[in-house]
Amino acid sequence: MKTKEELIEEFESFAQWAENLQSYDPSLLYKPIGPGKWSVSEILSHILFWDRFMIEEFLPQVKPGADIPLVEFEPL
Repeated sequence: MKTKEELIEEFESFAQWAENLQSYDPSLLYKPIGPGKWSVSEILSHILFWDRFMIEEFLPQVKPGADIPLVEFEPL
């Protein structure tokens, strides 16, 4: 299992990677990835806001040795 610090580093590195996408043509980033699907921009926004929530709200409350259950979600 990863440490809290390792998780924070991963979240931060993803955010930095996503910021580098600003160099791409915006029309590519706002085009849906398929019929009825989100665009790359919408997908990244969702992930970045979720990561921010995890870093700022969730992880600071996690105690060492805490048993955090996995959340089941609908598969793709």
